Amino acid sequence: MAFATENLAEYLGAPVSRLLSDHPFRFWTFERSVETDLPKVVIDYVADDEGMDFTADGNEDVSVIFLHCDKGRVFEGLSDMPFTSTRDQVLARCGTPEKSGEELDDPIFGPTGAWDRFARERYSLHVQYKVGGAGIAVVTLMRPDMVP
Repeated sequence: MAFATENLAEYLGAPVSRLLSDHPFRFWTFERSVETDLPKVVIDYVADDEGMDFTADGNEDVSVIFLHCDKGRVFEGLSDMPFTSTRDQVLARCGTPEKSGEELDDPIFGPTGAWDRFARERYSLHVQYKVGGAGIAVVTLMRPDMVP
């Protein structure tokens, strides 16, 4: 099944139950955990085998969606943002980012690829590139109130 970022962004702000009941997600196994030691409750849903995670707020509304293509986790079927895309290809497709960061070697987290964040009408799109620029590591879709 193919997904466009716009289609997936439709789940942002929607009840978790809607996402979990839609095809193909209803067939996936999501591990649910609740973080209560933060200022606001965050509920994590992780489907390791499918390369997708998402978080929900305390009302069980979807806040952030993570689509992975790194560390053995691959989300299949992102039609408008192939994980093989270079940064130049993403910029050509998405335009000028509202914020960017360059590749760095963090003393705690280790090497981290460059990233770009693009403002959309109803959400933000964050693209984390692989170290060395050989494609995309993670595509993140965020509700506007979740943008750092």
